[in-house]
Amino acid sequence: MSLRTRVASILLVIGVCFTVLNFLSEQLILLPGFKTLEQIEAKKDIERVVDAIQREIHYLDVFCHSWAAWDDTYGYILDYNMDFVVSNLNEETFYDQNLNLVLFVTTKGHVLWSHLVDLESKKEIRVKEVPLDYVPPDHPLLASKVHNNNVTTFYIKGILMTSRGPMLIASRPILNSANKGPARGTLVVGRFLNPSLIQIIQEQTRVDFQLWRISDKTYPREANQYVERLANNETAMVRERDGNILEIYACLKDFRGEPALLLRADILRNITIKGIATMKFYSYSIIGIGLAITLVLLVMIQTTVVSPISKLTDRIIAIGKCERNSMGPALKRKDEIGILAKEFNRLVLNLRDLSVRDELTGLQNRRGFISMVEHELKRANRKNIKKHLLYIDLDDFKQVNDTMGHREGDRALIEIAKMLKATFRETDVIARMGGDEFTVFFTNGSNIQSPVNHLKENLNRFNARQKKLHLSFSIGVAEYDPEHPCSIDALLSRADNVMYNQKRIKKRTKDNILPSISTDEGKTVLN
Repeated sequence: MSLRTRVASILLVIGVCFTVLNFLSEQLILLPGFKTLEQIEAKKDIERVVDAIQREIHYLDVFCHSWAAWDDTYGYILDYNMDFVVSNLNEETFYDQNLNLVLFVTTKGHVLWSHLVDLESKKEIRVKEVPLDYVPPDHPLLASKVHNNNVTTFYIKGILMTSRGPMLIASRPILNSANKGPARGTLVVGRFLNPSLIQIIQEQTRVDFQLWRISDKTYPREANQYVERLANNETAMVRERDGNILEIYACLKDFRGEPALLLRADILRNITIKGIATMKFYSYSIIGIGLAITLVLLVMIQTTVVSPISKLTDRIIAIGKCERNSMGPALKRKDEIGILAKEFNRLVLNLRDLSVRDELTGLQNRRGFISMVEHELKRANRKNIKKHLLYIDLDDFKQVNDTMGHREGDRALIEIAKMLKATFRETDVIARMGGDEFTVFFTNGSNIQSPVNHLKENLNRFNARQKKLHLSFSIGVAEYDPEHPCSIDALLSRADNVMYNQKRIKKRTKDNILPSISTDEGKTVLN
């Protein structure tokens, strides 16, 4: 199969696979994700409604507690002071606090004062669930029936189901203002969960919802499957009515903890609707863009890639045969791309090695040194590590070449390279910069005495073994401080200046022994 046919086939297969994968990802990942997110948000809506109702119960309980634990109320229970009734239990109290029920009961069940009113009609009403004349001692709404050692922390609150609808109820033992007993009776307050309160909660939560009494089974038939599960402490249940509406069900329990009300909110499926519209637009766009790109690629590959590759392959083969030191990995294929990859890798490996390594000593050359030091400088800046640069130059190297020959001069350079490798770590950057100049970039904290001393010892041991070839060199040291960063060229220049200063000192003193070495900061590191 020719390269042209193979390219066209590959592009066609890629296009088909991409289209199929795009469709599957939308149906199996994106769309279910939208639905899951939609259900999570819908459950949050119904939870806000439940929390709002519980909050109303809490506020009612706070009011009940503030009145029940009050010296005036405590005194009223003891002496039946009518001034308390006139001052506090008036019509304004019921309307200001949105109360339907206030009930004062003694510990023996006698009702001292009671009032149950319909706030809309302003008429007194009665419901069998709330006794207004006499409350039996075992009545579940009596908060004072608990033993005295627990009375200060005891309360009853929740929903009371009545013949006139659900009522939010709170009951507290009557104590003094210090919240101490013994309890003198019970205060019961209530507020109907009527349409006006429901409207207020809807405005607060921005959720439209409906309530049904579970015991009457007047709720929609499709809710039957959720009632039992909600009664067993399931938080919320979701039903997809259609493509536009989600039904969210929750259960409200009465003050005894028994299922009392079924709550349903109808939520518009904005997330899924917008998600499907977005996916359609995305799919059409991707298909259109994919077709356009495929056509453009076919034309471009045929005209600008396939034909030139054949010519380029011949040229790379010719270049690659010039050097056979190493061979990089090649693709196992017999077409033009395979041959090109094989020969190109061979050429790149050769050139890369030649471009960064000195052929004589095996050390990094100037290009390799610059490349590696750039990386080390970034690391030093990132970790705030000080580093040092040694610039080394052989003394009288020209005389070695002139008197002993270039072969011996090459050996001298190789021996210097061995000394540097033996002195410094593998992680340090050692390079021959050209001619008889070497550099070392290393980390040794503020102590560069040790590696320089080690280098001197290696030099002395080498010279002690030689009869004719004796080497010496001058060293310049520059410190790189991340707090005062500089370029590689600036660092090399500083070290080079220190090195040439050492050379001048050695010539002036006519001393070939390695002299004292100072950094560009003026610190003596070797004597």
